[in-house]
Amino acid sequence: MRSQLERAGVKLPISFPYYYAQSSPGSDAEAALVKQQLEVDGIFQVTLKPLANLNDLENAWETGKVEASVTGWTPDYPDPDDFVSPYLGSPGTFGSYYTNSEISNVLTPETLKQDDRSSSQAQSTFAKIQTDFAKDAAYIPLWQNKQFSVTQANITGVPLTLDTAEIMRFWMVGKG
Repeated sequence: MRSQLERAGVKLPISFPYYYAQSSPGSDAEAALVKQQLEVDGIFQVTLKPLANLNDLENAWETGKVEASVTGWTPDYPDPDDFVSPYLGSPGTFGSYYTNSEISNVLTPETLKQDDRSSSQAQSTFAKIQTDFAKDAAYIPLWQNKQFSVTQANITGVPLTLDTAEIMRFWMVGKG
C-alpha cells in the first residue's frame, strides 16, 4: 500500500487526530494499541486526542472537525434499521457527515414502507444498504464483541437466549 500511495503522490506519513472518550475502561490502552497498529508501516502518524467522556466526544462530533474517533455501540433491539439509521445524516449519530443519496432517497424510504422486516424484499434492501456502506467505507469496524456461554450437556435453550441486543433470556434456559 505504501508504494501505491507514494506513486499517487501522497505525502507520507498521513497525519490525523484520533479522538476517544477516556471514561470507558481500558480506553487509553485501546487507543494506544490502535495508534501503534496504524503507525507500524509508517503510512499514518496518529495524534491521540483523549476527551473526558462520551458527552465531550459527541460535542466534538458536532463541530464537524473530527476526522477519526472510536466509540462502542450496541443496537437496542435486533432490527436491521438499527444498523442503518444511526450512520446516516449530517451529522449522524456518531459524528459522521456520511450521506448517500440512493440510501437516503430510495432505499431508506423503501424500508419504512415495509411492515415485515424479515421479508425477502426487506432483506434485499438492507443488504444493498450494507453493501453501499462497505463500498463507501464510511465506517470501519475495528472489532466486535462475542458472546460466550458454557453449559453442561443437559442444559437447553442457551443458543436461543443470545442475540445482537445482548439480552440473555434466562426464562428460555432449562434442564433437559
